[in-house]
Amino acid sequence: KKAARYVDIVLKEIKQFAILNNYTLLVTSDHGNSEHVFDIFNRKISSHTKNKVPFIVVNSDVKLDKKGSLYNIAPTILDILNIKRVKEMDKNSLIKEEK
Repeated sequence: KKAARYVDIVLKEIKQFAILNNYTLLVTSDHGNSEHVFDIFNRKISSHTKNKVPFIVVNSDVKLDKKGSLYNIAPTILDILNIKRVKEMDKNSLIKEEK
């Protein structure tokens, strides 16, 4: 729990720095298991939970589609960085197109 709280504190500082300096901040992680580390027999649990994986973009010019999956993260990052995707990367970016 302490580690998760510390990450929250540090991410808040990084977010403020990114906003002040007009940077784009990308935050993601895995499913994790920090909220459930030990089973009822006090054995360490190393499997992932079924929690959703966060993907946060801090940039007022980037609007994301809220519906997506893990396979949409890499195409989205490449689009933000203006890097062309290889043809084998056939999943969509989460960036909403302007209408």
